[in-house]
This record gives sequence, C-alpha cells and structure tokens, in this order.
Amino acid sequence: MRSTAVEPAPTPSYTGAVVSNAWLVAVLSVYFSLLIVIAVLGARRMKDMSEYVLGGRRLSSFTAALSSGSSTTGRAVVLRVNA
Repeated sequence: MRSTAVEPAPTPSYTGAVVSNAWLVAVLSVYFSLLIVIAVLGARRMKDMSEYVLGGRRLSSFTAALSSGSSTTGRAVVLRVNA
C-alpha cells in the first residue's frame, strides 16, 4: 500500500548569499570615511559660497551640458513628465 503523506519541500541553500555584519560595517566605514575626507579637502579649497555654488567657474561646456541633460532626464523620470 502506498503512503499518502506529503514530504516537505527541501530548504534552499543560501551559500555565499549572506554578507557578514563585520564585512558590511567595514565597507560602510571605509566608504563614509572617504566621503568625509573628500568633503574636508573640498571645504579647504572653497573660498566662499559663490565658488561652491558655481563650481569656481571651472566647468567645461561638456560638463555643464551633461549636468543639464541629467537634470532634465531625472525630472522627467521621477515626475513622469515628457521632456
């Protein structure tokens, strides 16, 4: 006679998919430390607020166009507005 009991499904194996907390904390610490170093170095080079806002007027036309294009595209995507 056959058994009608249903066997449970095998549990999936997650080898390598779990990141240890120590590794995550180390990576985030290095990342935020690097951001702080970049901010401090940038603050030392900045003379006044207009230099910060205008980028010291050292932007090339390509960089300005790229910034303008990404701002327009970002607005269109977020607000779902045709550009």
